[in-house]
Parts: sequence; C-alpha cells; structure tokens
Amino acid sequence: MILPASLSHSDCKTLDAISTPLWIFDIDRKAMWWANAAAVELWDAPSLESLLERDFASDMSRGTEIRLN
Repeated sequence: MILPASLSHSDCKTLDAISTPLWIFDIDRKAMWWANAAAVELWDAPSLESLLERDFASDMSRGTEIRLN
C-alpha cells in the first residue's frame, strides 16, 4: 500500500484508540513511521518515540530485505 504524501502523524491519532496493534513501516527508510499504543507495547518499546528511532535495518535479514523490495 502506498500512503498519500500528505499523510501526517496526527491523521493517525484516531487509530490509537484501536486495541489491535497497528503500525506503518517505511520500507525505503527501513524504519517505523507510526504505531498505535498497542503496537508500541507489542514491539516492547518504552514509547512511540523510541520505537520510531529504533534501527530496524541493522538486524534485518537479507531475505526480509529482498521481500520488502
């Protein structure tokens, strides 16, 4: 799914109330772009900010990288 360029984090705020973990992963940056509170807990992050700063590229397997591209 390609997200609209105008999408902002505030656009996703209502999704934070959903108890199902939801997150948006930026494949090009190999980084989390946004996550709701349930996803922050699922990813065992102390905060949304720390999850967004997490380096997913450093431990991404070659197979995962190939599938994402």
